[in-house]
Amino acid sequence: MPDSLSFREIAGVAALGGMGLTVSLIIAELALSQPSQLAQVKAGLIISAILSGVIGLAILHRHLPAKT
Repeated sequence: MPDSLSFREIAGVAALGGMGLTVSLIIAELALSQPSQLAQVKAGLIISAILSGVIGLAILHRHLPAKT
């Protein structure tokens, strides 16, 4: 790992990694049979993916050097 890589950059990329939805949606569809429960899980997954993306982008935008 490069010496110039900081913990905040790693944290930003890790937060962006939280945006994955496909596996969670497949597991939810297999585990739940009631449509109302499935709708709640899908809404929660979408909200968490959006929050993860926003947090990751904010961390990276704040701590990565500006392009010149």
